[in-house]
Amino acid sequence: MELTTNNKTYKLKKTAKADDVLMLCMSVIEDNPDGNIIEMLQEIRSQYVAQVAPMYTNLRSALEDLGVTQKELAEVLAITPQDVNRRLSGGVKWKPLERRVLVEYLNGRGCEYTEEQLFQ
Repeated sequence: MELTTNNKTYKLKKTAKADDVLMLCMSVIEDNPDGNIIEMLQEIRSQYVAQVAPMYTNLRSALEDLGVTQKELAEVLAITPQDVNRRLSGGVKWKPLERRVLVEYLNGRGCEYTEEQLFQ
C-alpha cells in the first residue's frame, strides 16, 4: 500500500508487522523535520486505517452491517438456520458453492467485499 504525506509517498506491505509501521513513522519524521509531526502521523494513520480496515472485515460483521438475518441466509442457501449458525460459528466449513452464492447475494445487497475478505 502507498501512504502519502507532504508530497512524499511511502510504501508499506499490507502484511507489515508493527516494527515496519514504526519504521515508516520514523522515516516520515526524519524526512520532514520542520513539519508538524502530529499532523503527519495522523494523516499516515488515517490512510493506513482506510486501506487496512476492510481486510479485517469478517462475514458476520458484514451481515450485521447489511441487516441480513440468519433466516434470510438459510432461505438463500437452502439450508436450515441451525446450519447457518454452525457455519458462522466456525463449527462447519462453508462449501465452495455456498460461498459463491453468499458473496453474490451480499453483492446484490451492496456489499463490496470479496470472497477472500469475507471468508479469511
